[in-house]
Amino acid sequence: MPPFLEFTLHWSWLAIWFWALLLIRHLHVNAAHSEPILSAADATGGAADLPRLSLIVAGKDEEANIGICLSGALRQDYPGLEVIAANDRSDDRTGAIIDEMAASDPRLKAVHIRDLPAGWGGKNHAMHQAVAQASGAYF
Repeated sequence: MPPFLEFTLHWSWLAIWFWALLLIRHLHVNAAHSEPILSAADATGGAADLPRLSLIVAGKDEEANIGICLSGALRQDYPGLEVIAANDRSDDRTGAIIDEMAASDPRLKAVHIRDLPAGWGGKNHAMHQAVAQASGAYF
């Protein structure tokens, strides 16, 4: 085997081992930092001890999807759930759909954004307004 080929193969294996070790380290570190999942089983005194959870949804011109999205959110059985839906300056029926659903489920709160202040991005502003209405310990 020519010397340059032997040299190249030697360094190729070294590079493979290096990247394999980095991958293993990455997987180990990320597995150790997983986020906790709240469930009724975690409550020591029962479901009433779980913290209130505010699920926040912001949408603009989402007439075709907002009902399905909110229906899925409201099917959750977490005991302290509130859903806050921010209608971000929609030109379609998004706001009306949110209002109709909020009228039939007290866990759903509608927030309607009419104007976008200077210096704000649309989604950021809508989420900011929704968080201001939230009562949960977690968002």
